[in-house]
Amino acid sequence: MATQVKTLRLPPDVIELIESFPGNSFTDKFVHAARCFADISRLEEERQQKVIQLADMNKLLRKRDSIVRSLDEINWKISGTVQACKVLQEASAELLGSSDRK
Repeated sequence: MATQVKTLRLPPDVIELIESFPGNSFTDKFVHAARCFADISRLEEERQQKVIQLADMNKLLRKRDSIVRSLDEINWKISGTVQACKVLQEASAELLGSSDRK
């Protein structure tokens, strides 16, 4: 069986980049460069996933802030209602106290 070797026709700047990688032969350097680029690609994908997670967390924080504002508003309304009930209770006690004296 005959072995066929294909020659890569790479641009000079790519060859220069590959030559900058460690290795004894161009093939070693090429393999090292390919592994580095694969790692870079994997890291970029992880970075994009983290950006998506941060965006999701930001949405959750905005929802949480909205809920907190709503709860604060409800608390304020309840406080007003409690205060009105106290006033009514005091007024009722006063009226009932004055009618008991008669």
